[in-house]
Amino acid sequence: VPAAGTAAFDEGVRGGAPPELLIYAQGSPDLSAIRDAIDERADATGLGNDLKIVHDDSVNDWPWPWYLRDYNYGYINFATDYVPESGTVALVSLSNQSNVEEYLDEVEIVSSEEYTHMWWFPEFYKGLDQTTGFLGDVLQGDFFSTWRRYFIDREVANATSSADRIVYFFGDFEQPAPVVTATPEAEGVLNQESQTIIAGPGEEEEEFAQPAGLALDSDGNLYVVDTLNQRVQIFAPDGTFIDAFGQEGRDQGEFWDPSEDDFSPDGPWGIEIDEDGNIYVADTWNHRIQKFDSDLEFVLEWGGGDLFGPRDIAIDADGNLLVVDTGNKRIIKYSPEGERLAEYGEAGKGDGQFDEPSSISVAPNGDIYVADFWNRRVQHFDPAFEYIDEFRVDTWGSKGVTDRAYIVALEDGTVVATDPANGHLLVFDSSGTWQAAWSLLPEPTLSRPVGIVVDAEGQVYISDGLTSEVRRLPLSELLAPPAP
Repeated sequence: VPAAGTAAFDEGVRGGAPPELLIYAQGSPDLSAIRDAIDERADATGLGNDLKIVHDDSVNDWPWPWYLRDYNYGYINFATDYVPESGTVALVSLSNQSNVEEYLDEVEIVSSEEYTHMWWFPEFYKGLDQTTGFLGDVLQGDFFSTWRRYFIDREVANATSSADRIVYFFGDFEQPAPVVTATPEAEGVLNQESQTIIAGPGEEEEEFAQPAGLALDSDGNLYVVDTLNQRVQIFAPDGTFIDAFGQEGRDQGEFWDPSEDDFSPDGPWGIEIDEDGNIYVADTWNHRIQKFDSDLEFVLEWGGGDLFGPRDIAIDADGNLLVVDTGNKRIIKYSPEGERLAEYGEAGKGDGQFDEPSSISVAPNGDIYVADFWNRRVQHFDPAFEYIDEFRVDTWGSKGVTDRAYIVALEDGTVVATDPANGHLLVFDSSGTWQAAWSLLPEPTLSRPVGIVVDAEGQVYISDGLTSEVRRLPLSELLAPPAP
């Protein structure tokens, strides 16, 4: 074991060549040095493990998923329309370097460095005849010193290695302001007796593991994205279990848990249902949308190579889908058949720009509201996606992977938002004025409200990602001012 460990991890120097014949392929010493530089960057920015790192999806990235398992690590298609993002680290194949550098006038580079990812012992021994080739060279006096230097000093004559990757440390980093909590005078605890628990934690039917997005069909049935169980469960308006579909995987009709690739456990997040009963699921970590018919049969999928971590879906006044493409900081409009119709937004803090958008809601009048989570605001657009205005949500901004907020826009312009990190439901009037912060439980830290939807009867459904429950309560209780 000590000899194997030394061979695999302690041999070789940066810029040199792999000296160990016993190891077929391994990460070069460059990886350890770059990992240390990433750690230093994480400390310098104050982001720690929330530092975002993206890797070129066109090439093998192992062992990065293990080395960087505690970071916000993901994949990006650098070959098409990649815009470098401030404050991130990008690991790119040299073959895609030009696709990145054409955008470098838009973002500051703190540093970059070419490196070798995997290396192999020089394969000049291939093709040698065992008797006349290898033994002949060993016994030939001219090569004696060469073999002596290798077997004693591990010096490989005339061996080289060349860089095949480049790492970029993008700057212009803005330290996020600390997350604040709602002011005490506007807080309230929702009446426990008025809350109905639809189901609780577990892995069986009628049990949840970190539920997220919610949707209602035309009959008032509730569809729950049961995130860590990699499925969708359906309940009647009275809370009776109807059916479920989905399982873990990457095939059609399956949903993915990225913990299989050394990420934090997670799964699908968003869901929406059209007037014909078709179901659309944001299969977040398969980076796609999946469509199912009203019989729960798979119909089609789209978004692979276009979407990065989609979190939510809404249907606009024309019946088209608005998908929150969270990782790419934009909204994409698709037809119900998956045809890409339009794209809205880009990374930034200006009007119509986004930073970690997490949810979208279409109001009854067709206006569109987007939860711009890391920009700590809700942006308001008309049905043509023209910017109207926005309002602040200063309690948003958490970097926790399970803390993404969802919103619902009501007929009178009221917006109700979840605030998972602080355990609150937030109410804003039509002018964007903050009205109230409600907690589901007497101690807000024991709850993490995520998904939210309101039915035609004035009942609100809320998924709790911490208690793994779905709760129902009257909308009127949320809209009433908290008791002084």
